[in-house]
Amino acid sequence: MTARLHSTCLTWSTGCRPPVAGSAALALRYGANGDGEPILDLAVRSREVNATVVRVPGAGLTIQPRPKTTAGWRVIALPDFAVRVL
Repeated sequence: MTARLHSTCLTWSTGCRPPVAGSAALALRYGANGDGEPILDLAVRSREVNATVVRVPGAGLTIQPRPKTTAGWRVIALPDFAVRVL
């Protein structure tokens, strides 16, 4: 499954910004956060928003390892259809 489909599914189901620069949806990653908890946990149907995508002049799009504000750092519930797609 492509990253674009993942981010589109998350955009529809969670209210994350559309998949463009500055988007938390595009920054979806598999792996663990600093506490060792999974960023995307399909077993409990949640996703931690802990990064965003930014455009860097001369380098293109890159993942910024934190949201723009502390309020942007959150854990969101995923609906059933999003879990099935992911």
